[in-house]
Amino acid sequence: MTLKLFPSLVGSMICPVVSGAYDYTVKVWDPESESCTHTLQGHTNRVYSLQVTPWSPCPSC
Repeated sequence: MTLKLFPSLVGSMICPVVSGAYDYTVKVWDPESESCTHTLQGHTNRVYSLQVTPWSPCPSC
């Protein structure tokens, strides 16, 4: 799976992107390389939505 981002939407954003999936996983993506950096497993159902809280190392959040 590859994440495709529009450069105009990414700009100088360096924050990771997260996505949920029907395979019970959450993936963390690097928007610059458009690659999956982490796969979080262990959910007991499909991941339909995510809530993300900004964190301090993320300057654009």
